[in-house]
Amino acid sequence: MICCGRRPLAPWTKLRGPRKWNISLAITKLIFTIIPSVVTMARCSHSWQFETIAAMKLALSLTSGIIGIHPKYLWGLLYLPGVVAGTAGTISLVAINFNHTIRIITGVFGSVALACAILVSIIKCCRWQDDSDHEHSRPHWIFFGVGTIFLFILICGALYSDWVLAVIEHNLAGYPAGKNRGIQALWVFYMIGKRLNLFMT
Repeated sequence: MICCGRRPLAPWTKLRGPRKWNISLAITKLIFTIIPSVVTMARCSHSWQFETIAAMKLALSLTSGIIGIHPKYLWGLLYLPGVVAGTAGTISLVAINFNHTIRIITGVFGSVALACAILVSIIKCCRWQDDSDHEHSRPHWIFFGVGTIFLFILICGALYSDWVLAVIEHNLAGYPAGKNRGIQALWVFYMIGKRLNLFMT
């Protein structure tokens, strides 16, 4: 939304607010989210799955924060290595803890991704059928479907990992109750920081 020059909370409105305000929010977001992500990676070094998920959150924080400072689509590439690693870690955790609830969550996410891929493939196939110059304009509609699934993973990979972790830890709220105050403070900072881009004007 920010890359399109639109306000996150009012996408019908262009970003016209003071640039210093938006940059201040982005820098604050980076500070509030990067530190907890790095600490989490250090604390999860005993488990590569949790470490890669933390790396995905770190990549997401970096990408979102930098886009807030310099809104260009190219910065989205920063998120790519993190989401690939994080998705691999999430799939590994799912394979180990494949209970009824995780099966439902995986089914929902998988069904939505497959439905989007089928829809895009059908649209591309219909357009090809309507085109008279098949040889020169025939699209590889299967690749469009696979690309749609990959795009869905990029967009929803972090959300899927959040649900998987919540089920594994039996903690849907995500708040680290029972941990020391330092960990709880980092969680609060991270949750605040994640949402700062919403207030860009």
